[in-house]
Amino acid sequence: MIPSKGQLLSMLKDIGGANPYYVATTAEEAKNFPNLLPNVSEKDIVHVKRQFKFPWWRRGLGHKLHLEKRGFYEESNVTNVRCVSHDATDINTNGKVMCTRCQQTRELDGNDYFPTKLNELSCGAGFNSMFCGNGGQCFQKYLYMPMLEYKNDSCTTSGGKETCTQNWKKFHYKLRSCCECQKMD
Repeated sequence: MIPSKGQLLSMLKDIGGANPYYVATTAEEAKNFPNLLPNVSEKDIVHVKRQFKFPWWRRGLGHKLHLEKRGFYEESNVTNVRCVSHDATDINTNGKVMCTRCQQTRELDGNDYFPTKLNELSCGAGFNSMFCGNGGQCFQKYLYMPMLEYKNDSCTTSGGKETCTQNWKKFHYKLRSCCECQKMD
């Protein structure tokens, strides 16, 4: 038996993972994700269609591990909603944005995870976006969001008829939530 979307949503609510600020079950819900970026002028917003991609010749394992430590991922299932430059001015506070950051919608495999749409805020891509202030560096920070992961099918036989049920288990997804500037001494 395959659980319905309603049953999976009920299970998600039971584990505290149904946060509409960060997760959605449909593309329509994901279109209505709230803004995670600071309030800046339109000139400081950069609209990007896809996550920063590296040329094929720079995709070696060592290069990839180096980038993942900094919060960059080469996945094709990420769409940038918009980015804010590290030198933008926050209209609400009149303070400078210290780290380039991008709001993204990430789509997970619907066969293995529930929910499948995530609202994330990642440190921006590119060399200049990783440094802030006098000797500071930008670091990706995370929330651990409770979600459901498909584990296996359990089958039983009764009266010569086999019945199978999908088993979904709670796990904590490492959701990109902010970009923090830290002074390096």
